[in-house]
Amino acid sequence: MAEPDEYPTRPYPADEQPTEEFAPLRPQNSGDRPDSRDPRDPRGQQTIDFTEPAPKRKRKWGRTVVIVLVVLALLLVIGYLLAERWVRGYASDQVKAEVVTALELPSDDGVDVDFGPASMLLQVLSGSINDVELDIEEFTIGELTGSANVVAHDVPLAEGATINDLTIDFAITEENLGALVSTYSAGAVDDVGLDDGMVSITTDVDVLAFTLPVTLGLVPSASGGDLVFTPESVMVNGAELTVDEVADSIFGPVAGPLLEPRSFCVAAQLPESLVLAGVEVTTDAVVLTLDGEGTVLTEEAFAAKGSC
Repeated sequence: MAEPDEYPTRPYPADEQPTEEFAPLRPQNSGDRPDSRDPRDPRGQQTIDFTEPAPKRKRKWGRTVVIVLVVLALLLVIGYLLAERWVRGYASDQVKAEVVTALELPSDDGVDVDFGPASMLLQVLSGSINDVELDIEEFTIGELTGSANVVAHDVPLAEGATINDLTIDFAITEENLGALVSTYSAGAVDDVGLDDGMVSITTDVDVLAFTLPVTLGLVPSASGGDLVFTPESVMVNGAELTVDEVADSIFGPVAGPLLEPRSFCVAAQLPESLVLAGVEVTTDAVVLTLDGEGTVLTEEAFAAKGSC
C-alpha cells in the first residue's frame, strides 16, 4: 500500500524558481499609425512597419540634356556673331588703309566698305573675299573731282596676288567739270550742263566788233588713257548749227579752235593697272569707268603710274 504521503490529494510543493514578468500590452488606438513609436513607452518599444516604401522619384535627365544643349547652342551663336563682327570691322579697316594708299586719298573719311551678306569668317578661311564694294565720297584725278564707287569680286587675301575683276566708276558732277572744259575758251565758261548724252558749255566769242554767245555740245569718250571731248553740235546766237556748217561759215576761222577735239590725260594720274575703259553721261554726272583687271596687290604696283 502506498504511503499516505504519496496520495495526490496532498498539495504539491511550491515552485521556488523566479518567474519573468512581462509588461502588459498597450492597445493601439485606431488612429495610430502602425509604424509609430509611443513616446510614453519607457522601453521605447517599436512596432514592425508592414507598409510599402514610397517609390523613388526618377530624375528627368532628358530635359536636363536638352537645356544644356540649348544653352551651348546659344553660346556658340553669340560667339560666332561676335567673331563675325570683329572680323568685318578689322577687314574694313585694312581695306580702307589699302585704298587710301593706292588711290592717294587724304584720309579714309568718307570711305564706306561693304562685304555683302556672306560670312566673313568662312571667306577668310577660304583665302578670298567674294565681294567688296567701296563708296568714296571725294575722289580726285588730276583736275577732276567727284565721287567713286569701287567694286571687286573674288579678292585674294594673299599679298602680291592678282585681282581679276575690279571696276571703278568715277562720277564727275556738273560743278566739277568747269575746270576741265574751261580750256575750250580764252574767256570764262558761263555755263556747264549735261543733256542728251552730251556736255554743253556756253561761252562768248568775239567776232569783229561783236560778242556772240556760243554753246558747244561735247561728246566725251575714252581713247588710250585719255578723256576726249569731241564737239557734236554748235549753237551760235540761238541758231543751232552742225560743226561742219560752222567750219564752212564766215565764223570758221574764229570758231576753228572750238571745233577741235580736246584730250585730257587721265592715265597719268592713276595706278598703271587702272585703265580708262569708258565714259557715260547721265542726267547729273559724267561717269568714267576704270578697269582694274590684273591689278597686283602690292604697294609697288599701285605706286607705278600710267601714261597716255
